[in-house]
Amino acid sequence: MYPYNRYYRVIFQRDDYIGWHAGNWDVSTRSVAICIDGNFESNTPDSVVLKSIAGLINNKYKNVNSILGHNEVNKNTICPGNKFLEEWKSTLIKLIRAG
Repeated sequence: MYPYNRYYRVIFQRDDYIGWHAGNWDVSTRSVAICIDGNFESNTPDSVVLKSIAGLINNKYKNVNSILGHNEVNKNTICPGNKFLEEWKSTLIKLIRAG
């Protein structure tokens, strides 16, 4: 995510390409990766960023069944940060559901 609610596709130009983003092939084949610029090891993205992510998901990907952080799929990483599970995952899910 970039400032001012802008986002850019950085790897693939089409959604039917499969990337190795999750570190788990099964998960990678049925998911998308959204990268947030910044150090979120111990920080939380601000509300503008979270609203932008929710807007992207709502506009581009209908019927989202779940949101998983990289660390929920690959236990060898802290990405997307130490506060994701305890703090901002639930906020993001609420924003997505609010539409």
